[in-house]
Amino acid sequence: MKKRETNCVVVPVETMNWVNDFIDCIKDCGKIEHLTARLIIDKLNREVELYIPQEINDLEDGIYLCYEGGKRQLYDGTNPTEHVDHVGIKVGTHKVGLKLNSLGEHRLSSKINLNRNDSFDYKEQELHALDDYDGKANTDHLKLNGEFVFDLDDDEWIPALGELAIIFKNKDKLNEALASVGGDELVDDWYWSSTEYNANYAWSVNFSNGLVTNTYGYKGGSYVVRPVCEF
Repeated sequence: MKKRETNCVVVPVETMNWVNDFIDCIKDCGKIEHLTARLIIDKLNREVELYIPQEINDLEDGIYLCYEGGKRQLYDGTNPTEHVDHVGIKVGTHKVGLKLNSLGEHRLSSKINLNRNDSFDYKEQELHALDDYDGKANTDHLKLNGEFVFDLDDDEWIPALGELAIIFKNKDKLNEALASVGGDELVDDWYWSSTEYNANYAWSVNFSNGLVTNTYGYKGGSYVVRPVCEF
């Protein structure tokens, strides 16, 4: 392969059977998380140009409307509002996609008193809990170790405390974007995170004042659950 320009890779037409493998390889490397391929056949050179968008870490911080098919636009109030899949937010090196609809109030688990001595990385200190951005792994643990009561798609999860904190800090702007596309706005209520304090308790955030606690985080209690996804 030879490079033509920034973010482009050129391959001969004869190797087209390998294009999908090439894309999968890039994704597996973890360097590009959202990949859109634009194939341009040059009849003279018999080449195919694969356009690779900028990595998401090169995007500026802000709120994004994320459309079906992978396109995204920085939200400015004038964006198209049809076919939006989720609203994304990027702050520094952290990012998360907020699904358009809330699941309402639920217990985090209806199976309590689990084995406290399992090997899961529980977060007993608030600073450690706030540094947790792996909501997908947390949600997988909840699924395996409790009676999971949420109807989530395979690519959705309950946000970790760090992800939920980002959402709360940008609540007003996120609500503006959500309202523009007909999504459920964030409300002033308690929200579950998937960050577990121990087998029976998890961390939660009060969206009226930003209070973070595990004291009220008994998994049998009902708080709002807002699914998130990859952005």
